[in-house]
Amino acid sequence: MAFALDKPDRNRGIIEVTGEVLHRMAEGLGFNWYSCYGPETYPAPGDDGRWARIFAHAEWLNMRFIRFGQSAGRISDDAGTFRPDDLSFDQLRRVNGWAERWGASIVLDPFGIPKAFQYEPWPGAPGVWGREGSYHLGVRDIDAYVGRFVVPYVRHVVRELGCRAVTWFNHVNEPLRGAVCATPPGIDDHARYVEVLKAIRQGLDEAGLSGIGNMGPDTHTHHYWPIDHMLEIGADPDPAIQAYCMHHYQSRFDWDAPTGVVNSKPMTETVEQHLRRYCRYAQGKRKPYLVTEIGMFHFGWATGDPAGIARHDNSVLEAEFIVRGMAEGADGFLRWAWLNPGTHDGWWQLIDTVGGSDAPLRDPYHGYGTLYRYVSRRPEIVKVEVAQETGGGPRTIHATATINADGSRTLLVVNDSYATCAPVTVRLPTGGAAVVRKIVNDPVRKHHECEPLAVSGGAIEIADALSPMSLTVYTTCEKS
Repeated sequence: MAFALDKPDRNRGIIEVTGEVLHRMAEGLGFNWYSCYGPETYPAPGDDGRWARIFAHAEWLNMRFIRFGQSAGRISDDAGTFRPDDLSFDQLRRVNGWAERWGASIVLDPFGIPKAFQYEPWPGAPGVWGREGSYHLGVRDIDAYVGRFVVPYVRHVVRELGCRAVTWFNHVNEPLRGAVCATPPGIDDHARYVEVLKAIRQGLDEAGLSGIGNMGPDTHTHHYWPIDHMLEIGADPDPAIQAYCMHHYQSRFDWDAPTGVVNSKPMTETVEQHLRRYCRYAQGKRKPYLVTEIGMFHFGWATGDPAGIARHDNSVLEAEFIVRGMAEGADGFLRWAWLNPGTHDGWWQLIDTVGGSDAPLRDPYHGYGTLYRYVSRRPEIVKVEVAQETGGGPRTIHATATINADGSRTLLVVNDSYATCAPVTVRLPTGGAAVVRKIVNDPVRKHHECEPLAVSGGAIEIADALSPMSLTVYTTCEKS
């Protein structure tokens, strides 16, 4: 039986890396390192061999930005005073030592406010995230909170432990929604949050810790931008912070339908109506915009399929958000909980530490390795022009390019089509390199290195085909 074959050039797209540098990222790409799961999640304090294996994975993933999460309740006493004896500080010491050698920066985050400094529950006080009788209320005694907890905590980490990679501090996770940092009637929770930010900035400066950046608002969803309300009531956080930060979890491919698991929105709506606005606002203030948590709930997490986080198509979905976010001007991305045990809100982990093997989870590990390995800390982001014939449907090809700290060039290209191969012409300046490497991560090939591409006249122009549901990297980076 004879078949009429499609002509591959009929709808060939064009991906062209221009010479225009859009911005330089203030940080880079990395992960949340949450230290407070059960002890079975981490190597024993004295098991240097296993710790070396963990850091070998961190290096393969090219982790250049880390948010180190601790528990405020475990690092303070009943009166809320800071205490330095929690086992998580051994993890922090190790992570910092590795980060200093590798060239990564760390956000220090206690995730909560010690109960002793919170408002007492009042009649009708809302439970956190709707849990009756469970509270995470706003700061009642700001001076005591900053003087007895925040400043001693940061000072211990930076001076006593000597953690030079720690350059940022975020004082509370996901405030201002779900009754996190809720305040009694007559006290605006947003205004109180800004008052706390200002007191933290003042306290750190007076303690000689002005080099540690303060940040906010760190809210749980891109659907809500609390800065609007803050400005309306005259509570501008900008003088007290050195970076704006938010979490992004609720997006789906433009062509996909809602699953009912979470209120996800099409990726283009997320990027063009929310992320772009937040990046532009931060840039207007000459501050970085940091995505302090990223992950997509669309395929399942705590609800729905807990393994949905670990699917290949979810790794492509998250890669697309990061690729498009880099092009929009975001300055850092921190994927959630790479050492999650897999029993807290879904399969967020990239390696299996609970089983003791520390073996990679195939799809998220290779997806993030392919995305991160060829991008340095603080890269320059170069404009990429993409032309694609879509037939009236949504675009499926998305790209960004970097000039890395060592001068190497990387082009990251996502094809989010579920079943269609995308023929493209790729044009990439190479900065003097003799060859360009091509690495593909798709449903079949995991971080697969293809034949190198020859350079002519300081650039490449090749006809290529992007496999369905893939991330393709073209790079002059020599990292193996």
